Amino acid sequence: MSADHETPFIVEDDQRRLAVGTVQHGDLTVISIHHIVEPLNMYLQINEVKKPS
Repeated sequence: MSADHETPFIVEDDQRRLAVGTVQHGDLTVISIHHIVEPLNMYLQINEVKKPS
């Protein structure tokens, strides 16, 4: 894991939900999930969506 301590992240799963969490480094690396956002609770305008390069 190359993420710094307390680095926030967002990951999308195969059901298009977003998991929001942080990475904590110590004797053990801990990945904490703080929120899971369901697609029904998301609002994106078409011009806001960026495709991966």
